[in-house]
Amino acid sequence: MERKIFIERSTEYKFNNGLLTIYETNSPCKDILFTFDKYMITIMLSGHKTVISENIKVEFFPGMVFIPEKNIVQTVEISNASFSNPTKCLVLDVDPKFIENLVLELMENEDWKTNFEYTLNEKHSHFISNDTNTIESFERFYKYLKAGNSGLNSIINNAILRELILRVLQTEAGALLIKNVKNNIKDKNIEKTISYIKTNLRNKITIDDLVAISGFGKTKLFNRFKDTFGITPVNYIMKERIKYSIKIIKSIDSLQSVAYQSGFNTYEHFCKSFKKIEGLSPMAYKKKALSNNKSII
Repeated sequence: MERKIFIERSTEYKFNNGLLTIYETNSPCKDILFTFDKYMITIMLSGHKTVISENIKVEFFPGMVFIPEKNIVQTVEISNASFSNPTKCLVLDVDPKFIENLVLELMENEDWKTNFEYTLNEKHSHFISNDTNTIESFERFYKYLKAGNSGLNSIINNAILRELILRVLQTEAGALLIKNVKNNIKDKNIEKTISYIKTNLRNKITIDDLVAISGFGKTKLFNRFKDTFGITPVNYIMKERIKYSIKIIKSIDSLQSVAYQSGFNTYEHFCKSFKKIEGLSPMAYKKKALSNNKSII
């Protein structure tokens, strides 16, 4: 059978929060142009690429995580690809909201702030890491995606993806992603509004309260929340209340008490909101959480 020579062949694996693509090359090439409009996380499985832009020249080998520049035209040179030694590269395109939610969660964690948040050199427009744990998570994610992405596999894939992004965020490569998220939420008025929400979850919070705190009109307030978080202020408040209820649900016997301490006026509203966000009732979630604790013990 005749083997076909190709400069680039791509295979895509879609999942709930993005797309993973493997690019394979079996022929030498150079001056192949590419550009990304957002930060992508990539690793080399085999072979070698040279990535060049007006700012950088990167020798990209297996065992490296590479986040290329965004909105910059770059060229790729592959000098030694062949049928017996194809160049294979994984490119992970994750929904920015997925990464943003993880970063926001970590920014509330004091251990993270102390141990893992790197200072970003303003001149850096890309990052490279050879962290073995990140590589292992990336390759495992690829392996599971190839096995399928439905039913229980989808849940497992999402858990591995979360682990992978957390691994990246623990390296210097993650500083670029953190900076990107911080730039999205840098508006001081929004930060002040979020702080107000989080410190008043147990109290009644109205849109008029948020308008007064933020200094925005109602329309601008809604637009800023949609642009920054992808949801309305009301939905943001609800998600924060559910997040708080999860923190206390195992330590408080009465679910009604959990509901009121989380800022819900009625137990029915709490149950409906909880199931909408978590996919199961508060009672089922609590039983599952307690059961997991017992199995660990």
